[in-house]
Amino acid sequence: MTTAFELTRSRAAIGGTVTDSSSGARLAGATVEVLSLGGQASTGPDGFYGFIDLPPGTYSLRVSLASLGSRYGSVTVDGVVVGTDAQGHPVLDGKANIALPPTRLIGTVKRADTQAPIAGAEVRTRTGGDVARSNNLGAYVLTGVEAGAQSVRASAPGLATASVTITPVAGQDLSFDFALSAGQ
Repeated sequence: MTTAFELTRSRAAIGGTVTDSSSGARLAGATVEVLSLGGQASTGPDGFYGFIDLPPGTYSLRVSLASLGSRYGSVTVDGVVVGTDAQGHPVLDGKANIALPPTRLIGTVKRADTQAPIAGAEVRTRTGGDVARSNNLGAYVLTGVEAGAQSVRASAPGLATASVTITPVAGQDLSFDFALSAGQ
């Protein structure tokens, strides 16, 4: 027996994944909110989320990852279309696959005297313990750092450690180049 509810039930849906825009890794625990409806869902361990039985239409989604503090920015995606195909199956809009931008510190580590790149230099935040090593061009990327004022230092064997206070903004890149001097 079919109830009246089942006869009028909408099968339209929004479904997708939330990923790190830098690495492509799927993010568990992100909150996805349908702004006009006030409904929300969380991504599972595979980064997937979904809403079913939505009225056909166009929606805006807001995505955040509050469990990681300010290590990621939030994103609002407009124009996510909800509808069904000719057989009544949900059609998933690709705009519902959302990439969250991590808060990143990027730059290079070079010798102060020659400007030669330093491979293998360690760049570390003092508060969060985030660590990166520079590549053979001296480039480093610290991904998913906390936003806000914090001390960052760069070090390499045989060279003096350099420290600086920086203020990353959630979901944005902040560029800073280190120049290490000779001596300990």
